[in-house]
Amino acid sequence: MKKLELLAPAGSLEICKAVIQAGADAVYLGGSMFGARAYAQNFNEAQLKEALDYAHTYERKIFLTVNTLLKNRELEEQLYEYMEPLYRYGLDAAIVQDFGVLEFLHRNFPDLPLHASTQMSVTGRYGGDFLKSCGVTRIVTAREVSLDEIEKLYRETGMEIESFVHGALCYCYSGLCLMSSVLGGRSGNRGRCAQPCRLGYQVMDQNDRICNPKEPHPLSPKDLCAVRLIPDMARAGVYSFKIEGRMKQLEYAAGVTGIYRKYMDLYEQEPRSFDVSREDYRRLLDLGNRSGFTEGYYKERNSRGMMAFENSSHKSVPQKEQPKEPARKILLEGKGEFLTGKPCSLTLRDGKHQVCVEGEIVQKAKKQPLGKEELEKRLKKTGDTPYELEKLEITADPDGFLPVGQINGLRRAALEKFQEEVLAAYRRPASDRREEALNVCGKKIQEKQKQPKLSVLARSMDQLTAALEYPRAESIYIDFGLLEETGYDISAVGQRIRQTGKKAFLCFPGVFRDNSAKRYEEIFDSIRESVDGVLARTYDSLGFALSKRPDSSFAVIADHSLYTFSDRAFRGFSDRGVQLVTAPFELNEGELRHRDNSGTEMIVYGWIPMMITAQCIYKNFDSCYRKDPMNGKRLYLQDRFLKKFLITRNCKDCYNMIYNSQPLYLMHQALKLKDMGFASFRIEFLTETKEEAKGILDTWAGAFLENRRPDLSALENQYTNGHFRRGIE
Repeated sequence: MKKLELLAPAGSLEICKAVIQAGADAVYLGGSMFGARAYAQNFNEAQLKEALDYAHTYERKIFLTVNTLLKNRELEEQLYEYMEPLYRYGLDAAIVQDFGVLEFLHRNFPDLPLHASTQMSVTGRYGGDFLKSCGVTRIVTAREVSLDEIEKLYRETGMEIESFVHGALCYCYSGLCLMSSVLGGRSGNRGRCAQPCRLGYQVMDQNDRICNPKEPHPLSPKDLCAVRLIPDMARAGVYSFKIEGRMKQLEYAAGVTGIYRKYMDLYEQEPRSFDVSREDYRRLLDLGNRSGFTEGYYKERNSRGMMAFENSSHKSVPQKEQPKEPARKILLEGKGEFLTGKPCSLTLRDGKHQVCVEGEIVQKAKKQPLGKEELEKRLKKTGDTPYELEKLEITADPDGFLPVGQINGLRRAALEKFQEEVLAAYRRPASDRREEALNVCGKKIQEKQKQPKLSVLARSMDQLTAALEYPRAESIYIDFGLLEETGYDISAVGQRIRQTGKKAFLCFPGVFRDNSAKRYEEIFDSIRESVDGVLARTYDSLGFALSKRPDSSFAVIADHSLYTFSDRAFRGFSDRGVQLVTAPFELNEGELRHRDNSGTEMIVYGWIPMMITAQCIYKNFDSCYRKDPMNGKRLYLQDRFLKKFLITRNCKDCYNMIYNSQPLYLMHQALKLKDMGFASFRIEFLTETKEEAKGILDTWAGAFLENRRPDLSALENQYTNGHFRRGIE
């Protein structure tokens, strides 16, 4: 059985060393740029190199988080210079979220292992296979997957699997959360999440009735503790057991690492004796918890027991100061020769490496010669080095003599050379694969649209009717609500759209887990005949669509959640058969203008989805509607500013979506948008009536076709510009 890996977090060099001494096989940490914990202490280049040397001395690994979304200039002008010295120095892997970063690193540093961050929200083999074909060597699974799904992912892809075993849980599927970004301008996709999920909210129905008023934290999960699931996770195929906590203190990181080391060793050495003691479980609680622990989603889809509804704060018990253990020593064997008239020498070896160093010529003693005991005493003084001479064989003439300083110098030189030998195995030559940067400097020359194209996303029959009656809408997206309303008769809906001369596209669900994949596998032949293409929203559904489509005439479109902050990301998707991408919500006007928009659709009206979650607020605060999916009851979140956020449910695929309190509205920016060279524009309806939908379509026509600026006075405080003006850091 392959030895399991314990992966620990480090927010500083001191913590990095501490978790290695506590038993971590690998450490993940962030550098000065592009890490998903922008407010952590993080590491500069010198500290990163020291961390690499320290880890490699103990035959441990360092993984660098490069797991934020990068804008064009950052990726093309900064990423190579940031990564190249670390690549040469022996960086063991990079953890990535951005598809453009993945493309860039794989092309420029082909020997660097790439791990798909949990921010990529991979839940199954279709996403795994797609990313594997793009150069990914390890999948960090979405936190929401079950052990059965992990086992299937591992069995069907053969990839290394890394899964979280301890620490904080996000409420939203990681990488799909825009709540902090939309509400406060601090983007989780850029490492600046303000954790609005931990704040207080009221869950209300459409009649403004408060559900469970004594539970004011509906979005706050308990902390994960899966120490008792180590055997189950290992049997499911998890190779790397990941502890969350790059923002945590040393005591927490080292303490949790030490306990997990104990039980991973116990499982590997004596699996039949595996049992977690009450004392150790209590110690984990004392180190930090949020209203207790949960074992997460590994064995259940969702439950109230996972949540900290009453109190979202993280608590710990002050730990008694433990006497600091000396750093663990690496045992070496040595052989010293001290023969009169010849240079002295010291050979060091550990089974993998061997070095020999010569010193000064051994003199004949004039008074008192150096005996073997004295030589052994001097040579075994390894001090604060990581080494200890376990065995030392000495050959010496009885009348030989060397000054003490020369003996010490011989020992130091041998230990230094041995460490150089160990570390040299990790070094790489400079990369000779650097590609030319894409042209992202200065204003892009965009081709103006002579006649703007329009797509409409419909979630109800009334909205579909309005779109079909509107001649300028060239494409219609069929989303979940519309499917539900029509009994999932994709063929009938697609035929009705096509009869009007418009193109029909099926929207895949916002989460595409195993149950969704099975359902769409069974009906995909019918889908291909009924619609002109699909809108993929995750790497799982994208991988599915690309693997199943018959040819390029069946279009695969990437939604905004498959982020294309950079041209590199856009071209990477395009090279793999994606015909159209959707502009991300988080780019501002300037960034959109300096982006290649020739294959991009821009959403100019719609409700921004802030969260997509496996936890069901309806089930937790009202009732499960799986057996009554057409029940029209609606729930909302209300924040401290009395803003209300609609919560929708997809019972077929079992997830909730939380939308912003106001729609994105960019009709008044039509002149600017038309100048940016977009392939088309999109309007997305959510709860609009037929008449409201018609009014929005008419407004689009006036703004985009007739250059008439809409009257915003009637919409005061009823819409948002999103990030079009403000952007994110």
